[in-house]
Amino acid sequence: MARWYICWGILLLLGVVVSRVYADPPEPVVQKVNGNLIGGGNVDGFRISPDSEWITYWADQDTNNIFEIYSVPSRGGVPLKLNSALTPGKNVTNFEISPGSGRVIYLADQDIDEVFELYSVPIGGGTPVKLNVPLTLGKNVINFELMQGSGRVIYRADQDTDEVYELYSAPIGGGTPVKLNGALVPGKNVEAFKISPDNSRVVYRADQDTDNGFELYSVPIDGGTPIKLNGPIVPGGDVYEFLVSSDSNWVVYRADQDTNDGLELYSVPIGGGTPIRLNGSIAPGGDVGGTFQISLDSRWVIYPADQRAKDLYEIFSVPIAGGPSILLNGSLTSGGNVDAFKISPDSRRVIYWADQDTNDGFELYSVPVGGGTVVKLNGPIVPGGDVYEFLVSSDSSWVVYRADQDTNDGFELYSVPIGGGTVVKLNGPIAPGGDVGTFQIRPDSNRVIYQADQDTNDLLELYSVPVSGGSPLKLNGLIAPGGDVDGNFELSLDSNFVVHRGDQATNDIFELFISYLPLSVDTTIPPANRIAVEPNSKVGIVYSLPFDQSTVNNQTITVHGFQSGSQTGPVVIANDKTLQLTVADPFQPGELVQVTARNTTQNNYGLSATPYVWQFYAKARTGSGVFTSTAQALGGTRSEGVALGDVDGDSDPDAIVVYDHSTGGSPTGNEVYLNENGQFSRVQELGKASSKAVALGDLNNDGVLDAFVVNGSNEADEIWLNTGNTSPIFQVEQLNDSFSGTDVALADFDGDGDLDAAVTNTNNAPNQIYINDGGTFNAKQALGSLSSLSIAVGDVDLDGDIDALVGNAESPVGLWLNDGDANFSLVQNIDTGNSAQAIALADFDGDYDLDAFFAHGSTLGQPNQFWVNSEGRFINSELNLGITNNLNSRELSIGDINADGDLDIFEATLSGYVVWHNNGTGNFHSAQINTTSSRAVALADVDGDGDLDAYAGDYLDTPDTILLNDLSMAPPDYEQAVFLPTIFRAPPIISTTTQINIVSIGTGGICRVEITNKAGGWLGGCGGEINDGEILADYKTTLCSQITLPPQDTTYRVKVFPKYCKSEVNIFYDAVGVTRFREVECIERSSSALCPK
Repeated sequence: MARWYICWGILLLLGVVVSRVYADPPEPVVQKVNGNLIGGGNVDGFRISPDSEWITYWADQDTNNIFEIYSVPSRGGVPLKLNSALTPGKNVTNFEISPGSGRVIYLADQDIDEVFELYSVPIGGGTPVKLNVPLTLGKNVINFELMQGSGRVIYRADQDTDEVYELYSAPIGGGTPVKLNGALVPGKNVEAFKISPDNSRVVYRADQDTDNGFELYSVPIDGGTPIKLNGPIVPGGDVYEFLVSSDSNWVVYRADQDTNDGLELYSVPIGGGTPIRLNGSIAPGGDVGGTFQISLDSRWVIYPADQRAKDLYEIFSVPIAGGPSILLNGSLTSGGNVDAFKISPDSRRVIYWADQDTNDGFELYSVPVGGGTVVKLNGPIVPGGDVYEFLVSSDSSWVVYRADQDTNDGFELYSVPIGGGTVVKLNGPIAPGGDVGTFQIRPDSNRVIYQADQDTNDLLELYSVPVSGGSPLKLNGLIAPGGDVDGNFELSLDSNFVVHRGDQATNDIFELFISYLPLSVDTTIPPANRIAVEPNSKVGIVYSLPFDQSTVNNQTITVHGFQSGSQTGPVVIANDKTLQLTVADPFQPGELVQVTARNTTQNNYGLSATPYVWQFYAKARTGSGVFTSTAQALGGTRSEGVALGDVDGDSDPDAIVVYDHSTGGSPTGNEVYLNENGQFSRVQELGKASSKAVALGDLNNDGVLDAFVVNGSNEADEIWLNTGNTSPIFQVEQLNDSFSGTDVALADFDGDGDLDAAVTNTNNAPNQIYINDGGTFNAKQALGSLSSLSIAVGDVDLDGDIDALVGNAESPVGLWLNDGDANFSLVQNIDTGNSAQAIALADFDGDYDLDAFFAHGSTLGQPNQFWVNSEGRFINSELNLGITNNLNSRELSIGDINADGDLDIFEATLSGYVVWHNNGTGNFHSAQINTTSSRAVALADVDGDGDLDAYAGDYLDTPDTILLNDLSMAPPDYEQAVFLPTIFRAPPIISTTTQINIVSIGTGGICRVEITNKAGGWLGGCGGEINDGEILADYKTTLCSQITLPPQDTTYRVKVFPKYCKSEVNIFYDAVGVTRFREVECIERSSSALCPK
């Protein structure tokens, strides 16, 4: 385990790209948008309305080579032609949808051939209205822009004088146009214009006052006196590019205002005033470039310039009202330049593209907008590789870029946090010769849409992928031979769909398609697999898209506490993407909770969400991890299984214990024990079968816990429904199948909000998935038939459904992945080397995916094993935890025993109980509690003090008991465990045993020592509470014992913890009838050199 993490950390430090893998997201629904095209016809362009309700497209749909515009509802419908009838040779050449989505403005020679005029029409169809005054032959409207408030259209036309293009403002629904510019120099023109974001003014560039001298003017949007914005222009000078700030207060322009051919940058109030030069002093021959930008907060201007040296283009930041300019980029290599940049939407950072470190090797950098430390964003680039295009997400969290980062000329897509961090490859594996082409970030910043010949070279298709990485989802439908999705695609502003153009259905016939994106889950509340969740926490789900609120009800979210029962509603709509449920009854300390968000919720286009199931553990408020036995003597003998949960509604855990009566178990049958203040009393018998396992859960969603009992000896398994409330009354229903069962796990496998069951069987009988239909269980699928012993369930591949690990007798453990509909596929055989008698599946290493702890039940000396989750598959951590030839494991129970925020394990074996304390990273330290033979254990807060106690089921002829988590004891400080490498080497003789002594050299408390062989196999250990200077040894407590050192091993290792403890290892051996003694002292600062050879 440690080695695995070290390698992973090194990869991250080296900037190696990590590709995250998740299960496939739900498939989109793809439909054709346009009507039937005439032979030779194509869709040429399209727009989506800002309200996402309409798609308007431009096509020669009805007549070849006559391009007209059509509108169709985004939810589907018949396309409507918007323009009036066009005669042969006439076309619509351009169109835009009004910001309010109510009208379409288009440019066409609709009335007179080759006279292009401006028209407005309702987006849902109607009579077009001409906006300009009627034009005569030879005159044209050449371009237009819509004000954000949808009230007016600004256009440029030679309306009054042939080939003198002036500026006009017209009401969007029709009316008298108003000329905006002043009188122009004869024969001259308005060349460019922009509308201020507040819709109050129009800024335009024209040679209004001086022939061939372009200057800048501002005028009210509905007409008035223009104001010149620029300062006096030197002879031959001009104003070139200009921008209006987002707050509509400033205009920034580039001009050779002061020196002819010396282009500099100026700002001026939009209503007029004194221009301010923004750039610093320019090197001789240098200029400010034309790609300057204003930050969205209107505070900063970022500009490129060879300000410090001619032909050395760098980027600078300056306050929009003037001030010192700040160099943003790092030092450039010889010949290097900054080539492009973008300001983040939150105005905090600048992302730039430069060959800063290597000439002609373009990479990506991030820097604060006001200057500061420059961070390289991309991963290491192969020789000859470059970063090309890049985008910044609208929430300013991510940068997405295209680069041949890993393979020269192999262009792929990557994302990285805007401030730097781990680079994630977004695309799937690329076919040989394939590349990623165009891409966009969805408006909600959650996903990236990209075009690529990912699956087949030269077959361009469209994909969607989470911006943080995951499995790409193909958006287009089946592509006709020779067809492609071209780079012309657009995302709706509500992020619900993507419209794309391609010859998808017929090669070289370009049509329009819409891909409706189903609801998927962005995150859960609390996040999946979290530990120590507060007992009264809200639960909920955040969807990827806004949902139809009318489809939400109180059964949308179901909460299953495996000790507290189920809860539903009221479900609260927190916002347009978030649903929450406040639990009425707090979770039990340390309780496993499973939540289902059902598929009843739909998006605004009628597509249902995919069910999503996740789980977490409630917080154990306290705990020492040191257990003391109570005087309670419970049950009969040979307990096979125990489950703890509140069956009588009084908020404390009761117990159900099952016995194998075929082997002489309890004569009274399986038993229900009610808990009153930590004292248990028997209240009901649940049959008298050859039972092997029991699980508690609310099987009929009535709010109270029921029991699922697995029986052996070919007896039918049993469902015991709890029909009581404060006084539980269990009624039995038997399953139809009769096998020899061994274990059971309850979970919502099909995402419908109720608990299903997975049961393992021996004698090569099939392991069964039983689907719950209102409390009735029907077999659906077999998970193999290898004489199985154990099962554990959880979302292994993080796809929102519950998978299964099946432990088999003398066969590999099987990992079965669920497709969400309770259809399971065997994807991995995990060779643990022996029979996995018990499996614990949980996040043991703190990375929020599920790892596996395997306990073996044979007498072949097979250690317990810890396997870590790596992208939905398991790899061996190589930590072997305890030689079990004297233990013979039977059951594992999971919980945060010492309340340190990670999950520990309580193991029941035929040789006693072992507590495996986890340090939070999957490193376990063991402590044996007693030598009682056991097959059953369960953890819960029995006495109501907030920690996890244990119900310990005895398997021999002594009663069960309760082991209390003793708060009076100091918890073991395993965080300070000391691992001493090679501690001692035993003499090469036939038989060697050791006696372990521990002495406290600090204030006293819990001390512990463990001995393993060189490979990590556990040989023995002991621990307990001692005072300062006191020795914990064999003569004082049974926790320490003599340990036989196998003769084949000659090198041993010791763990001593915490640091205030030291150990004395006394080696006794007998050779030729002579007893000899050797004492070895090794403390935490020792090295192998201090230990005898």
